[in-house]
Amino acid sequence: MEYRYFKGNLNAEPLKTLNEDWLKRFEERNKKLKAIFDTMPFYDGWYGGEEFISGIVCNSDNPHLEQLKQTKGYKLTLSDSQDKYIVRPDKRYKIGKELDKALCNVYQILRQYPPFKKFITECLDINRMVLDGRIGYFSSASVCGEVLLVCIPVKGQGCSGDDFPAVPDSLTEIKESEFLAIQGK
Repeated sequence: MEYRYFKGNLNAEPLKTLNEDWLKRFEERNKKLKAIFDTMPFYDGWYGGEEFISGIVCNSDNPHLEQLKQTKGYKLTLSDSQDKYIVRPDKRYKIGKELDKALCNVYQILRQYPPFKKFITECLDINRMVLDGRIGYFSSASVCGEVLLVCIPVKGQGCSGDDFPAVPDSLTEIKESEFLAIQGK
């Protein structure tokens, strides 16, 4: 798959404003999540990703673990690393239904506040998908220092999906070697 690479200065408009907006939204999101997780004394992290949650992580040294193991309403699974438990709701019990409701609320918050790469590519209207057979390739963005880095897939022969977008003036096209050098690779 061929990509085109771009960089942008996060100290220059409009990227500066977009970055500040996302940071404010991220802080807002974290406050909402903290309010939910503070109600769970066994919370040591969540099991999932930036956009979903499927359980609560409880470290094996958490003082609430023994009580958790004896409470009906939770399904505990030992993680692959053997030092953490994944806590999921057992909806046959009231406490399990409460945990399920809390996880659903967390999921809604995560959907309301997309991760940076999704936020910035949608705001700049460069979020694209190219299909090559059964594999999908997406636009991606990240920050390295004060530089916004973007890579956008190019639809080649035999591929389907979105056409290449009009790239905003705030982004400058660069070679793949510069893209990698900025990241220290």
